Amino acid sequence: MEDPTQAFKLIKASRLIDGRGGPPIEQGAVLIQGSKINAVGSARDVLPPEGAKVETYDYPDKTIMPGLIDCHTHHNGFGGSNIRLVTWPSAPEIRRGYVSAKRVAV
Repeated sequence: MEDPTQAFKLIKASRLIDGRGGPPIEQGAVLIQGSKINAVGSARDVLPPEGAKVETYDYPDKTIMPGLIDCHTHHNGFGGSNIRLVTWPSAPEIRRGYVSAKRVAV
């Protein structure tokens, strides 16, 4: 059986934003090995190793942003009214947030 951590995915797009503050890279690519980003840059420079098993995904009219993580979370008062959040005393609310964050922490 093949080791899935050795398989590669190559994602190509017309633009790539690498998150370092520079301009978008035209004709960008991301090389992923298993669950880790292996390389990011111009599609002409980001190439899998010779002979590697590669799944290629091509998005010629899209922009990709490798490594983007959703860090926006609500640990206090899931659901319900936001009015309740601003009227509750802060100490119990801080405790509630702490307990919720501990519950979902990895």
